[in-house]
Amino acid sequence: MSLSGHIGASAPGAEPPQGRRRLRIGILGSRGIPNRYGGFEQLAERLSAALAALGEEVIVYSPHHHPWREREWQGVKIVRCVDPYRLLGPASQFLYDLLCILDSRRRGFDLILQLGYTSSAPWYRLHPAHARVITHTDGVEWTRSKYRGLVKTYLRWAESSSVRHSHALIADALAIRDHLRLRYGQEAEYIAYGAEPDAPKSEGMPERFGLEPGAYFLAVGRFQSDNHQELMIRAWEEAGRPWPLVLVGNAGNRFGQGLQDRHAHPMLMFPGPVYDQGALRGLRAGCGLYLHGHSGGGTNPSLLEAMADGALIAAHDNVFNREVLQGRGFFFKTPEELAGQLTETVNTPYRGSWPEENRQHIVERYNWEGVIRTYHALFQRMLKL
Repeated sequence: MSLSGHIGASAPGAEPPQGRRRLRIGILGSRGIPNRYGGFEQLAERLSAALAALGEEVIVYSPHHHPWREREWQGVKIVRCVDPYRLLGPASQFLYDLLCILDSRRRGFDLILQLGYTSSAPWYRLHPAHARVITHTDGVEWTRSKYRGLVKTYLRWAESSSVRHSHALIADALAIRDHLRLRYGQEAEYIAYGAEPDAPKSEGMPERFGLEPGAYFLAVGRFQSDNHQELMIRAWEEAGRPWPLVLVGNAGNRFGQGLQDRHAHPMLMFPGPVYDQGALRGLRAGCGLYLHGHSGGGTNPSLLEAMADGALIAAHDNVFNREVLQGRGFFFKTPEELAGQLTETVNTPYRGSWPEENRQHIVERYNWEGVIRTYHALFQRMLKL
């Protein structure tokens, strides 16, 4: 029986297979579920619900201000910890992670999945001694262009600390696995993210935004320098603004507000975050070209989702995006390169096979069924079950 069939046949809180006790698993380091933020939250959402359906007891930590107010979600228990973001800004994540880890000491976890190390690294020694700690390392954070000086030095230390104090490591890209092997002599488990090529899409989404299907450029992601939204805008301006450029995400931070102030134009759209997944899929499926500017981290969920939705893709040229796309897309590093790709897309309708080949690649390599099966097998192996 496939994992998806097993999940579908199991209700939340189902018993584990006969003869094996229920695992008690804590998922720390995300901004809570249901997902209202990014990749770690998507992973926490999908993995926790699937594990609960398989009969495991799963707790996901969420910040106190998360909009989901219930104590459970799809059979997953929710524990809230204080995250004083309004008071401390991004530094609040250090306190939030500390409070989550301290709470985990009294929960009797068999295993803790720690998502990321940036703000949890100082507290690794406080993880409960009896639990096996598995760290999802995310990207090679200290190499990202947005970090300098002492921040870069701290991130390099945080990475090494997470390696020293974890019982196992997860890398979501082969390049990250190779980095951990070469730098620390540590073998990480390679587990990427997943996407759903047959997930339902909301009808008429481009029109709801005043867009013509197939005649707009789209990018989805957090507004930060190494996601290259400014490069996209400059390329779009250089290409003569032939179609609307739609940048989905919360542009209310300093970086996003600066882009809106400097590049204001009726055809440059900042619709904010779109949490309705059917609506987001409809936007991706309807765009003429999807722009993926992420350059930090490993396998990025938003790229996988664009592939699953059959979008033609232009991606920032780096080892992670090339690993995922395997040459089935345009690649850019400069505004001039991207401007040429925008112009080509507008003037010459694409008739190749990249979109369909990318969808098939999702089915074969980046599917949630396989991702969840691999995580579950790793957890059982770590506990010698």
